[in-house]
Amino acid sequence: AEAPSPHRNNMMAPLALLALAGCPDDTWRHNSVTDKCYKIAPGYVGTGGCTEKCGADASLACIQSAADHEYLYRWMMDEGIPGTPRQVMWIGNYRTDDDTDGNWTGCTGGQTTSYTNWTMAGARAQPMDSPLTGKPQPCALFEVEGWYSRECLHWYHCLCEYGTPTSAEFISFHERHLAEWMAPWSARAAWTFVIGALIGLIPALAVL
Repeated sequence: AEAPSPHRNNMMAPLALLALAGCPDDTWRHNSVTDKCYKIAPGYVGTGGCTEKCGADASLACIQSAADHEYLYRWMMDEGIPGTPRQVMWIGNYRTDDDTDGNWTGCTGGQTTSYTNWTMAGARAQPMDSPLTGKPQPCALFEVEGWYSRECLHWYHCLCEYGTPTSAEFISFHERHLAEWMAPWSARAAWTFVIGALIGLIPALAVL
């Protein structure tokens, strides 16, 4: 068998160390410009579910600068989300209850930011109010064409950032608004059940 090249081994060792720089293991991606570590958690969940998906030492990624955004943009353009054709995922930027001006300064890990990168794609220009409630959609999705606001219960992949656990403030925010976010979906499910029951009665009524 051919002996391994010592030159190849000497090259691989620094690369392995670089991949782990500042990150817990090689499942995380390291942005050397901002020294942040990212991972896409598998599976589709709402932002509340991302707390568990990201783990105790991480939270949804707080995009605080153009350098943060550019790194994620290049990642998604080059590779997308593993195992899917998609390029959309939850990020940690959200609109807090105190944000009456729509500045989106909050992040799920407790950080603050003044950076946003909303899409301005025609009629879908963001952020938008909910079509179901008419209220602001307070959670943010990363897409390569720009961010989208969404109600926090929609299911997407979670983009996690290592080093900052989900804050008590965001957990409280989520719990405080959960019933409000659920209400339109619960009402829609109830009407679907009623309509289905009425349709089921039609054959019985026909024989009366």
